Amino acid sequence: MIRNQNQCPWIPDVEDGHVHLYLKNVLTPEEIGGCLMCLDYPAGHVTEWHDHDFTHAAYIVDGVFLNETQFDKQACCYGPGSFICGPKAQIMRHGATPEQNCHCWFFTDQRFGLHYLDAKAVSHIKAD
Repeated sequence: MIRNQNQCPWIPDVEDGHVHLYLKNVLTPEEIGGCLMCLDYPAGHVTEWHDHDFTHAAYIVDGVFLNETQFDKQACCYGPGSFICGPKAQIMRHGATPEQNCHCWFFTDQRFGLHYLDAKAVSHIKAD
């Protein structure tokens, strides 16, 4: 299987009526059982707290990836060449620092999906 990601279209991903990132579906669950996507996080955008039902990883190509999990208790920043892996059910939020967009490869071992958390779940994270 050969795929040129430059020929894959950027797809806007909408959250609360606003585009919060762009993605390219390079390989799909129908092809490989999981996903391989190229993500473009706009400068300064950080997702809401969420979790996934699958193991996933991000490889940072350029920019600075901001990542915060239930375990870190603080935002951590990762530059190009960093590989960040998250287990399924890990509670997190992530995006780009204010200075520039962040591009990364995003890998999953299953079909993509996420669950946003309510305020009660987020307050529990911050209180631990």
